[in-house]
Amino acid sequence: MFPGAQLSKSARPPGYVTSNRGAPPGHAPCGVGAPPGYITDKCGAPRGHAPEGVDTPQRYAAGREATVGPAFPGGRSGWSEPPRGVDTRDGLQRALPGGTPAREARAMSATTLVFLNRKGGVGKTSSTFHLAGALARSGRRVLLLDTDPQASLTQGFFGPEWTEAVPPGNTIAALFGDDFVPDPVALIVPTGIEGIHILPGSEHLNRYNLPEPEGDPRQAALRELIAEVRDTYDAILIDCPPNLCLCSWAALAAGDGVVVPVQPEDFGAQGLKKVQESVAAAQAMINPGLALLGYVITMFNKSLAVHAAYGEQLRAMYGDLVLSNIMPLAKDFKEAVVMRKPVAVYKPRSQAAKAMAALADELLARASGARTLKEVA
Repeated sequence: MFPGAQLSKSARPPGYVTSNRGAPPGHAPCGVGAPPGYITDKCGAPRGHAPEGVDTPQRYAAGREATVGPAFPGGRSGWSEPPRGVDTRDGLQRALPGGTPAREARAMSATTLVFLNRKGGVGKTSSTFHLAGALARSGRRVLLLDTDPQASLTQGFFGPEWTEAVPPGNTIAALFGDDFVPDPVALIVPTGIEGIHILPGSEHLNRYNLPEPEGDPRQAALRELIAEVRDTYDAILIDCPPNLCLCSWAALAAGDGVVVPVQPEDFGAQGLKKVQESVAAAQAMINPGLALLGYVITMFNKSLAVHAAYGEQLRAMYGDLVLSNIMPLAKDFKEAVVMRKPVAVYKPRSQAAKAMAALADELLARASGARTLKEVA
C-alpha cells in the first residue's frame, strides 16, 4: 500500500493524529507504523524518528540520547539534562516508576524467556501477553518479541488492521531480511501499556521461517538485538510460532529459559518430546546456558475431570518441570484481549490476574535459580 497510501479512519488506533499526506518511498505515511499515543505530525520523517516527547528506545547519533519510557513533561525529547527520576545508564534514558531516583546499578540484566510449543492453540501467545501485563504491573520493564508470522501478539495490542499495515521493514522481519538494518533497536515501539514495549511481528516472517535452521547465520538475529537492550529491560518475552523452524531456533539461541505452555488435553500435550529435543539441540549447538524452565498448564478448567487427569499425568511424567501455578480457563482473559490490554491491566483484582501474577513470580524464581546454577558451573 506504499508509497503514499493512508489508513482509513476505521483502521487507525485510538489516539492517532495524522495529516493525511503520503510519505516518500520506503517510509510509512503518518499514522502508520506508530502505536497508540503517537502524534505523527512529522510526515515522511526517516524511519525510527518519533515526534518530540514520544517514547522510543532508538539510540540517536553522536552524544544524543533517546527517550525510553513515558514522554518527559512538556513533551521534551530529552536532549538536555533529564528530569529527576530518569535513569540514563548505558546512554539511554528511561523513566522510572513514580519518578523515583534511579538506582545506582541494576542488579542484573534482563531475563529472556522463550514461549515454545510446536502445537498451536495451546496458549503461547496468551501466556506471553498476560504475563507481560503481570510483570509490568509489578513495576518491571518488559520487552516482547513477536516471532510468529501470524503476529497475534502484536494484534493483541494494536489490532489486525494496524498490524497488517505496518511495513515489513518496521517489524521483526527486518532482522531476518537481506537488507542492512542500521539500528535494530529503533524497531521497538511502545504498546500503550506502561512498562511494555514490543518488536512487532509480521506475516512476512513466513518467507524466512525455514526448516532445518541449524547453521543459518540468521539464527543470531535475536541474540544480537537482545545484547543491545538487555540492560534496558527487566524481562524479555519471546512468542514463538507453532513449529521448530528458524524463528523458534533463533529464539532458542537468544533465550535464558524455555517455557512450554501445555493444554491439559491429549492433542494439546502432543509434541513435547520434539520440543525437548530442540532445546537439547540448542544447548549443544548454539546456547549452552539455555534452560528448560518447565511446562505451564494453560486453559485449565477445574470442573473438567479430563483436565484434572491430564494435569496429574503431566506431573507424573515430568515431575517438578510442571509449574505449580497454572493459567486457568477464564473469560477475563478473552475480554482483556478485546480491550487490547493484559488482564492484569484490564481487571487487576480478578482471579485471572492473580493467577498470572503468581505464575510470573514462579517463572522468575526458576529463571533466577537456573542463572545461579549456570554462574556456579
